[in-house]
Amino acid sequence: IEKARRRIFLDSKGVGSSAVEDLLKSQSAIPIRNAFSEFFHKVEAQTHIHTNYFQLFQSESLHEWFIGVLKRLFIHLIRILHALGEAVLREFEARFRKISAFGRSSIRKFTSDVSEMKQFAARDYENLL
Repeated sequence: IEKARRRIFLDSKGVGSSAVEDLLKSQSAIPIRNAFSEFFHKVEAQTHIHTNYFQLFQSESLHEWFIGVLKRLFIHLIRILHALGEAVLREFEARFRKISAFGRSSIRKFTSDVSEMKQFAARDYENLL
């Protein structure tokens, strides 16, 4: 990222130029500094030890774990509602259908029966939460 920033600010290369893109594309990186990059850049300058701070975070695996737990929790809830009777399950469905959409890319309107869980994607489980 620092090499890309030098090419942008010192060599007057464009952000979308091949000189910058060739450095960043393999990691899907962008030439932006944040608190982590600032901190580790200072540490690297003082200690000469390179730290890839992206390897410190397990966001994708935590996200997958969260969706898995949420899915199992929702399945368990549906089983409880089935055991309580059809009227309780229909009320549950009706309440979800009353939820209006929020934002363009966040919560979508539930049109089908959520208890059937047909063709649910990870974002659907997030919306259920």
